[in-house]
Parts: sequence; structure tokens; C-alpha cells
Amino acid sequence: MYPETVFSLDNNFALIESELIRQIEKFGSSLIKEASLYSCVETSGKKIRPILFLETLKLFRSDIEHFIPIAAAIEMCHVYSLIHDDLPSLDNDDTRRGKPSCHRKFNEGVALLTGNALLTHSFEIFSANSYIPPATRCILIEEFAKSIGSSGMMAGQVLDLELRSGKVSVEEIRKLHRLKTGKLIEFSCWAAAVICSANKEEKSAISNFALNLGIVFQITDDIIDYGQTKSSECNIVDQIGLEEAQAILSKTVNDAILSLDIFGDKANILKSLVLFVLSRKI
Repeated sequence: MYPETVFSLDNNFALIESELIRQIEKFGSSLIKEASLYSCVETSGKKIRPILFLETLKLFRSDIEHFIPIAAAIEMCHVYSLIHDDLPSLDNDDTRRGKPSCHRKFNEGVALLTGNALLTHSFEIFSANSYIPPATRCILIEEFAKSIGSSGMMAGQVLDLELRSGKVSVEEIRKLHRLKTGKLIEFSCWAAAVICSANKEEKSAISNFALNLGIVFQITDDIIDYGQTKSSECNIVDQIGLEEAQAILSKTVNDAILSLDIFGDKANILKSLVLFVLSRKI
């Protein structure tokens, strides 16, 4: 069942970073441009969400170059959320990926505005892509807003704040993960399917894959962070124990991979990406 293909971050990584630089160069403020480049490129993450988007596109088409700006928009939105999460009023983290967080490198005001700039520009990218029919663009923008807004990622951030004062149930932690981490992952895959006019069965398979991948992502994070998290942070391992968390993780990995079987070998990169997420240490 597991693919022999080994996922590599080299897949589309350089394309995404080049596009991020190209988009950020459009920013009017040199200070916000500097802070955006620092957060999106210099303190570079793995770019999992935009890579997911592009690899899902490849299930249906080979001409992905017209949609690389959309991949960059997804990453910009993700980075915006990280910049704001790190602020003293939320997680109060001094570092991000081993380097000073944006508000420590610059200041809180610059960090706040940099996050805003990245978020708003991501919508501009979606609206400006002429290779996507206007009606489809409207659908994507609406779902993008829902995925990251008050019923999606932002709802997860609010829930995270609410759950820091008192005992947390496993159901509440799962809801937190689904909203704060899973929604943008799910959107990344779903958007590619919509752009490619996938049929109902294909969309369902991709949605199931994305949902399970989001769970794999977060439980893996919780296992990595187990025993090292702040007392205020929600970690599922604290609630159910390491053994049960690993059992759930193993089942979810299998479910994610099985959901892509209808695509055959074309889905091997996506399947191997699940194993990459599972095997990471940071």
C-alpha cells in the first residue's frame, strides 16, 4: 500500500519560493517587504500547503505553471497566521524555525502589518489569476475566506485561547486541530480539485485525504512536542497518552494513503508526502 516514491522538498519548493519573492517585490513599503521576505523566505518553512496544492493539481494536469501564484498565496496566508500567532498577545513566541520571530526581528507593529499585508495580497492573487474562469475564482475566494476566517482557521485560534484556562477534552483538541491546522490543508487540496473540474468521487477522495493528512500533521506535532510544550498549550498526548496517540496516528496515515487509491500511481507523491509528514522531527 505504501508508495516506493520518496517525497522530497525539492518538489516545487524552488518554484514556490521564487514566486513568493516575485509577489512580495510588489509591496509598496520597503519595511513590510523586508519583513515579508524574512518571514516567507529567510526563515523558510517546508511549504507543505502550497506543495500539496501543486501536487494535487498534478493528478489532473501537467501545466501547473499558471497556478504557482495560487500556491504562493496559500503560503502567504499560512505565514500571516504564524506571524500573528507568535505575537505577545497570542502565543508570545520569541523564535520561529530557529530564528527570531517577526515581532522580535522587527517590532510588534511591523509584524502585525506584515501579517495583514500577506493576508490581503493572497486574496489579490486569487482574484487576478486569469487562467481560472471568473465564476470558479469567486468560488475559490469564498471558500478561501471561510477556511481561514471566523468559521475556519481563525475560529481555531480563538478556541486555542479559550481552551488555555481549564481542563481540555480530546474532542475539543480535535476540533482545535481541525480548524487551526486542518482547514488550510484541506483547502489547498480542494482548491486544486476545483480548478481542475474534478468529479464528485475525485473530490471526495481528495477531501478525505486532506482531512486525514491534517490529523497526521497535528498528532505528529503533538508527539514531537510532548513534554516540551507550555502548560497553556493543548496537546492530545497529554490527554490520551503516547501509545494511543501513536495508534490513532498509524490508522490515520493508512486512511490518508488509501483514500488516494482511485488515482493509482499518479498519487504516489502525495502518498509519500504523508510519510514525510509522519517522519519529520521538527
